[in-house]
Amino acid sequence: MTSLVRHTTRRRLPAVTAVAAEQRLRNGQLRNAFPPRSVGDWWPHTAATAEQVQQRLESPPF
Repeated sequence: MTSLVRHTTRRRLPAVTAVAAEQRLRNGQLRNAFPPRSVGDWWPHTAATAEQVQQRLESPPF
């Protein structure tokens, strides 16, 4: 008789857990050193008219 197991969870290896902890620490340090830029209220290209968009797409390097 065979039994069917649909899902099992694996135990994490200690070495992998240690590396993941180091990576989380380093990522946190990088996020503190390089915070994200603030989001602008609007972008000039999103407020362009259809003619301005067409002119931009038809000019180099497109």
